[in-house]
Amino acid sequence: MYKYLISILLEELKSECLIELSSDFYINVQAYLQSLKNKMDKGSEVEAKLAEAEAKIVIEIVQSIMAIRLRKILNGIMAGSNESLKNLLEVELNVYEKFSSAIEEFQAMTKKYTSLEEDLLAKKILVRFIRDVPAFVGVDLKTYGPFKPEDLAYIPAVNAEALVKRNVIEILGGE
Repeated sequence: MYKYLISILLEELKSECLIELSSDFYINVQAYLQSLKNKMDKGSEVEAKLAEAEAKIVIEIVQSIMAIRLRKILNGIMAGSNESLKNLLEVELNVYEKFSSAIEEFQAMTKKYTSLEEDLLAKKILVRFIRDVPAFVGVDLKTYGPFKPEDLAYIPAVNAEALVKRNVIEILGGE
């Protein structure tokens, strides 16, 4: 089993896609580790120490295999590619579905907030200037002004809020 796990690890490292594993891979690993635990508990002192050392190495190998497979699953989700994920085991499929759902939810939330931000930046309101204001760059990266008292202009709502606080303008209405 030890050599088999090493070969699996090497194949996973070489392949961009998930390699095909038997459906009972994780069950077999668990059974193998249990047999090593039995040797630690019931074997001679030398057998116990050897079994313990082997168990530690096997655990590291399996954790490496799982980490590589997880990275491939995440990369596949982010790339929108199901081809690289065709060899998912059933237990990994559950992880895939949860991550995929969470990433889709995150992307939808991001889209919602960025579109909200774009709407906010696009909103302009009519203002009347009370004092002289030099030209300024608005949040939409356009140049506005310079303005003199009693000038009227449509400017981004976000900039208008800042100018109201400085007693420079009076808000008249929205666009």
